[in-house]
Amino acid sequence: MSRRVFTSAVLLFLVV
Repeated sequence: MSRRVFTSAVLLFLVV
């Protein structure tokens, strides 16, 4: 997994 994918997932979780 790329670090960018992990960051995107975290940001999405925070937004939701």
